[in-house]
Amino acid sequence: MKTVKLFGDLQAFKADWELEVTTPGEALRAIDANRPGFLQAADAGDYIVLLVDKDNTDLIRQVTIELSSAPWGDEILWVIPRIGGEVQAAMLIPYLAWAGYAAEFIANVAAIIINIGISLATSAIANVITGNKKSVRAGETEHYESKPSFISNGPVNVVRAGHPYPIIAGRFLCGSIVLSSQVHVKDIPL
Repeated sequence: MKTVKLFGDLQAFKADWELEVTTPGEALRAIDANRPGFLQAADAGDYIVLLVDKDNTDLIRQVTIELSSAPWGDEILWVIPRIGGEVQAAMLIPYLAWAGYAAEFIANVAAIIINIGISLATSAIANVITGNKKSVRAGETEHYESKPSFISNGPVNVVRAGHPYPIIAGRFLCGSIVLSSQVHVKDIPL
């Protein structure tokens, strides 16, 4: 499948095309067959046809009458208006590519914002379902007579029964909720 992009007034004939063709001339004739009057509008509007590399938009070659019957590879066929000569029109291509990159960036930022919103909504629903729980202060669980213990080493989350806690999937270094622990002390003679 070959990709064809139309710019300027030709976008009225549909801006993006995916065609099963082998040559640029065949692609233009296929568009004209699907949208009658396309070739007449392209001739009247003074357009040029370019082959632009998908990965590097600086690699451009103009399609001439001689090249219109030659097959092309993975390049994108652009039909753009001529602006004061062919050289100036070809200079627009990097700017059009940057517009595409900007649109992709905006779409990615929008996806991140949507994911944050979904996460906040899910957290709010979890809090509503579990209800209001009494908060616990450190003084209620630890006493000054307590001696420090290093038996449970590493990060530990302390959550009372009934409180919501996140479920994490994958490999993470995080605390856990201790369900039960037991310590046996035995004197060993030396």
